[in-house]
Amino acid sequence: MPAGRAIATLFLTFVVASLLCSESLERIAQRQPYGTTRDIALAVTKPLHRVAHTFFLDRPRQWLADVTGNDRQPVANVLLPTATTATTVPAVTPTSQVATPTTAARRTPTPDAPLKVLMAGDSLIGNISQAVGLLVGDDPRVALKTDVQVGTGLSRPDVLDWGAELSYVLDKQDPDVVILSFGANDDQPLRDPSGAFLPLFSDGWAKEYARRVGAIVDLASDGGRRTVIWVGLAPERPDRLNQAKDTFNAAARDAAATRTDVHFVDLVPLFGDVGGGYTDTLTKPDGSVVVVRESDGVHLSHDGANLLAPTLWQSFAPEWHLA
Repeated sequence: MPAGRAIATLFLTFVVASLLCSESLERIAQRQPYGTTRDIALAVTKPLHRVAHTFFLDRPRQWLADVTGNDRQPVANVLLPTATTATTVPAVTPTSQVATPTTAARRTPTPDAPLKVLMAGDSLIGNISQAVGLLVGDDPRVALKTDVQVGTGLSRPDVLDWGAELSYVLDKQDPDVVILSFGANDDQPLRDPSGAFLPLFSDGWAKEYARRVGAIVDLASDGGRRTVIWVGLAPERPDRLNQAKDTFNAAARDAAATRTDVHFVDLVPLFGDVGGGYTDTLTKPDGSVVVVRESDGVHLSHDGANLLAPTLWQSFAPEWHLA
């Protein structure tokens, strides 16, 4: 084939593929950090998606996704604000004014009515959920479910609104215990319910993140009907994330302090060095050295998660009469 014809064929193929997958391209653009690159990407993908939708070119992919169930998207913006949904977002409630729910008497799980545990969050919950699964083993009194959404968090509801996601999963699974972990992707600016831009590490940014944490744990708790465990962030190797983790942990710690049904598990003393800083390894009481972090300096390794699992278990097992 002549070079010009080959180039034209490739270009046409690219255009057709872009139209068929225009919705996915727009989602990818939305996930970029706020800034010029994201603005340019959206300026290209939004019109592309409008054209594809107008001429029904995005339907085949959507029909296939509906049939296979591989592209479920929760209803957008249940709890977390974006500029386009500011009027539907509840007003910020200061932590000190949050009503403390009355924790219901906990039942004793049995093989016929096991304790349903949901572990949900960003990629941080992945190895942790596997470790808890290993600890639980084949205990028939516990039924473990997971919802791991890589590359998400509480900062960008335009990527994934965790209020909507959690609402969907809670309604479907109706767990007794909800274990949450967020923060790996949240070291970025926010927008408040009015759509105002809140720079990273500003006072408004910290208050808005705390509001979102409170909204999420209240949703998960359902007025004290469920036990909620928030897994804090360990010391992180990336400087910006390590700085942000103090705000994230403080928000979760404060939420737990005013709610009897919410418990905060602090990973800083468990996985930090003697000064609370980052370390890749820990020395066990028997003198053996364990690599507890992944190479990215953010996630717990499998061995690290295995060390954490008993602590997580003890954060809810006694309350639910599990030895």
